[in-house]
Amino acid sequence: MKAKRSRKKKEGEFNPGRKGGKRNIFCPHYAECLDFAVQEQWVSWGCKNCEHRFNESGRADLESGVEHAVPYYEVGIRI
Repeated sequence: MKAKRSRKKKEGEFNPGRKGGKRNIFCPHYAECLDFAVQEQWVSWGCKNCEHRFNESGRADLESGVEHAVPYYEVGIRI
């Protein structure tokens, strides 16, 4: 049986919760939390009690643009 490791949370550090819930995939600490949950063999985990749960600084800045706001089709009609 695997011994449980105690983990003391420092201010500003990531803090995954063992209970499942919503996860912030854009958090810069997401990979660390996922690795920790896997290492601890958790079935599920979430960000409920983490101070970074709304941190989206890991979100990629993508330029989006379209040539036409509404797609349309040209249909040839013979009358």
